[in-house]
Amino acid sequence: MRTPTVVVAGTGALAGTVCHALAARPGPPARVVVVGRRTEAAGRLARSAGEVSAALRLPRSFTAHPVDTDGATGMADAVASHRPDVVVQCASWHYPWEARERPSAWTDLIREAGFGATLPLQAAPAALVAAAVPGAAFVNGCLPDMANPVLRGLGLPVFCGIGNAATLWDGLAARPGCGPIRLLAHHLHLHQPDSPADEALAWEGERQVADVGERLRPLRSLPRAELNDRAGGPAALLVSAVLGDAEARMSVPGPLGLPGGYPVVVSGPEIRLDLPAGMSEDVAVAWNHRMSVLDGAAVEASGRVAAGPAATLALLPHLPRYAGGFDLDDLSAVARALTGLRDRLRRAPSAGTSPLPPRAVTT
Repeated sequence: MRTPTVVVAGTGALAGTVCHALAARPGPPARVVVVGRRTEAAGRLARSAGEVSAALRLPRSFTAHPVDTDGATGMADAVASHRPDVVVQCASWHYPWEARERPSAWTDLIREAGFGATLPLQAAPAALVAAAVPGAAFVNGCLPDMANPVLRGLGLPVFCGIGNAATLWDGLAARPGCGPIRLLAHHLHLHQPDSPADEALAWEGERQVADVGERLRPLRSLPRAELNDRAGGPAALLVSAVLGDAEARMSVPGPLGLPGGYPVVVSGPEIRLDLPAGMSEDVAVAWNHRMSVLDGAAVEASGRVAAGPAATLALLPHLPRYAGGFDLDDLSAVARALTGLRDRLRRAPSAGTSPLPPRAVTT
């Protein structure tokens, strides 16, 4: 019998926490391939995860596939060459720690516009990989709350995302004595929202939780690197369930290409929403769509990505053609334009405002 193959695309912080969580979680056998452009990092990650799995005597092997070809399709071709059953996309064209490590006029712009302004840099590489592996369960870790609806709008297969709502769900579900948790949450809920009316929604069993913000406070107070590490456990739970381990009831971002995050049931290659009694899918999607607008961008029913008001105002002086949004078919062009703007603004210093911590659990 063929051993299922899981490809982790990327070698950054998120890829690392996913691989080490997979290495330590009991479950079905799997061959895990780390695909990345940094040869040394890919090899180091595969070795360290493999050592964990071997020490625990778990049936997971880890190998590295460095990508040494030029061009945007190199990663996609490398991933597809392994005929994966599951792909965990962790490679983004946006560096999430930049505001903290290398503040510049670019990080000032993203702070002003909202993190959704980076959507093209998250969705474009994900779209290339998703298009190359139509038969795999595609799990996206790069701003899935907004990028997964883009993939769905482009007709690409998307299973769900990791991080964000899954990380918040894990933080709530881990409370001692806590019952089963259903969580409706968006990427922006990694931080306390500006208005209490925009707080995440949670249910313990069938009872709605009144103090969600207070329960999330310890998780939200973690340093960004530690919050990123918390994405690994739920990701490993998800992947193990897809590979045929026990059914998983959890919350994830972007299931089936929907905006934001939802409670779901994952059983093998099937995923379905698990909303609380009395809440329809239409209501849940509309709520998350509004959160996407607050976070800077949302995919409209017309097939156009609409920028939020703050993003439109911030981008207008720089990219007037795309400041208010763009058609899905223009994704590659917008990503190139945004990359050019980023490269120019990186050469200019920050205005001196204290940088906010990065708002994405991505690499």
